Amino acid sequence: MNKRIFVALSSFLGAISLPSCSDDVSVQLDILGADEYVQIYMPSAGRLENIKTVYIQEDVQSFDVSAYYGGPKYPTQDLFIEFEFRPDLVDAFNEKNGTNYAAMPEGSYSMPATAVKLAKGELQSEPLAIEIVAANYMEVAKPYLLPIRIKSTSGTEPVKESLRTAYYLITGSYLPGQVPREKVYSFGAPFTKPICVRNADVIYMTEENNLVYLTLGSDGAYGNPTAFGWGWGGCDWLACMEPGRLLARYNGNINCYNLNDAYNILGQSTLGQGWGFLKQLVLFKDLGILAVSGDALNKYPFVPGGAAFDFPLCGGLVNSGWGSYNYLLNYGSNILAVDANGDMWAFPLSDTFVLGAPHKIGTGWDIYTTVLACGEQLLALDTNGDLWRYEFNPTAFWPLTGDEPVTPEEGDGILAE
Repeated sequence: MNKRIFVALSSFLGAISLPSCSDDVSVQLDILGADEYVQIYMPSAGRLENIKTVYIQEDVQSFDVSAYYGGPKYPTQDLFIEFEFRPDLVDAFNEKNGTNYAAMPEGSYSMPATAVKLAKGELQSEPLAIEIVAANYMEVAKPYLLPIRIKSTSGTEPVKESLRTAYYLITGSYLPGQVPREKVYSFGAPFTKPICVRNADVIYMTEENNLVYLTLGSDGAYGNPTAFGWGWGGCDWLACMEPGRLLARYNGNINCYNLNDAYNILGQSTLGQGWGFLKQLVLFKDLGILAVSGDALNKYPFVPGGAAFDFPLCGGLVNSGWGSYNYLLNYGSNILAVDANGDMWAFPLSDTFVLGAPHKIGTGWDIYTTVLACGEQLLALDTNGDLWRYEFNPTAFWPLTGDEPVTPEEGDGILAE
């Protein structure tokens, strides 16, 4: 065993006494060369992007950053940590990560103070406020990158270089109740039949159980429906995948119908049987289907090409919490979920079906019964049977209702670390 490790471990074990159950436990570490392991760092620098959202308004909005003291000991004196903005690092970030973020506009961000104290005996510094003025600087739903870096410290403790610079992705959003929308179609009555999007077209099943499609007119709205399938009364779910395939849950089975550009059905196959018990189905990027079973979320990946399910890879994804969502949809590399409170959550999902941590991206979405992704837009169906179009970006915050700005919760707005 390395001599230094042995001595440190011996010192550690020698400092531990074994008290009775009613005694307090006191452990004192006396590690040889402990100063060598002390470093100053920013926890937020460990994330690729720290997502923040601001309202496009003239009022100053702010979030906090902090520095931390890492290692096997506490600081023995007050330290002062100085921060700086580094917009010159945006281009290198984009090149390294394959992104194309714009730098935060000059004049839209500031630090009322540039340095904070990390007090003796503490592991976290006082918060440093980062102030943002969005109006006249930022565009709605456009993400901007703001690198923030530890510039220097007053002590001899080094800064951990890999955790020295944090990148904040800041997106401007509309004020509550001011998110614009455009009505693009009306069913004339509440609509509950299966519906999906094919490119920019909308496919749905009529009250007479026929399949029809809608195409966009020159005015940006959908025109009169055109029928292409009859006698679909056993269908309760539709989804489109490329090239030219229409998926349907029909009498509990998942069927695939070959569909040409003229909406002629050229043939069909059955991908799966016995799917009738599943509560919600979501097609994910032509890679597979997500299904809610009870309170669990299951995954059913396709084999390459999508001709069948890759059954060895099928199974549970999340065991609980998914049965309470009003509706789910796939938008890019995210699963969007709207809960009973009307809050919209974005769950990142990789192409290998690894689910990331969610963050809230909207409120008031319970005014809709169904929302569909249509390219970079959303089509939302309300309880009256009206279909509304939203320009959308999941990095922004979308508060559909309310007269006063909501206070974002952790993970979905202007927040402290």
